[in-house]
Amino acid sequence: MENVKVPENKNLTPDGSFKTKDGRTTYLVSVFFNHDSTETAESKVKRLIITDLKKKCG
Repeated sequence: MENVKVPENKNLTPDGSFKTKDGRTTYLVSVFFNHDSTETAESKVKRLIITDLKKKCG
């Protein structure tokens, strides 16, 4: 998992959030999107899959 550093002086509002529970631990997850990005969600997922396959298959 990647840790994202946010500048302290920047007050960001999440684009979405959800709770998930694992045993007795509850996680509150906030989601942020780069609204200036030119890459679509579909192309990003495809790129991630291809990168992962290259690592596993050599």
